[in-house]
Amino acid sequence: MNEPKDLERIDLSIDQGNYQDLDQGGADLGPQDEQTRLTSDPAANAIAAATGEPVVTEAVDPSIAAFAYTLAEPEGALLGAERIARLGAWREILVAQGLMNLTSSYEMAHAFGCLSTRDPDSARAFVMTQPGGEAVLGSDRLLRVTGYTLERSWIEAMGSEPPRVDALVHAAIYATDSRIQWVFQCRSAAIDDALEHLNLPAVPVLDPTHPRPVWLRAHELLHTNQTRPLVFRTPETQGSVFACAATARDAGVLLLAFQARALEVRYRSHLPAT
Repeated sequence: MNEPKDLERIDLSIDQGNYQDLDQGGADLGPQDEQTRLTSDPAANAIAAATGEPVVTEAVDPSIAAFAYTLAEPEGALLGAERIARLGAWREILVAQGLMNLTSSYEMAHAFGCLSTRDPDSARAFVMTQPGGEAVLGSDRLLRVTGYTLERSWIEAMGSEPPRVDALVHAAIYATDSRIQWVFQCRSAAIDDALEHLNLPAVPVLDPTHPRPVWLRAHELLHTNQTRPLVFRTPETQGSVFACAATARDAGVLLLAFQARALEVRYRSHLPAT
């Protein structure tokens, strides 16, 4: 077996003008005066949903904390047509390349990827894709996040289905840096296998003595690592790779470049020694 080494640095034609003038004014963790009643009782949650009070999820992975949300019916279009079309196009591309899966499983949704973009007309709102659906992105596969409180694990959303835990990670990314307009999240076995060769920044692993949910650890990573655009990974058992960029092209091409490099590592490892 021939171990891969001395891989070339990934070089992309990215317009660095999109990443100048760092503005951390968006690094707010959200309003801190929400009084959320947390419960793990499904019946209590059903009552809360009927009365418009927060619904609280239960963690399906010990490394991913529970979170609370409110969900409202959509009021017209969730986002402008141009950005929805771009989300749909990149969703098809990444599904075709095996970087996303259209599974509709609620419990496993965080493992199969989603895409999001800011609403350019609202400082805190963004729209993200939901798992499931057809190859062509439909409006029922979109969720609009209208508000969030990261420290209280709180999401306010509009859509036909509840938010997943991914929504808080995407919220943490947007809250950290106003230059980031697009977040692409995927899952790649090839990238997982080649991690030691790719030098991807990683969200710190969960410290059981000081547990903090993955979205707060992602928030800290983006403060520490000011590279933009940025690709990073989460270390949990159902970890994902995130690309954060000012344009959809930058985010998508970065993911494809890392996937190609990971596959190159795989093929090199099977070449006969020379």
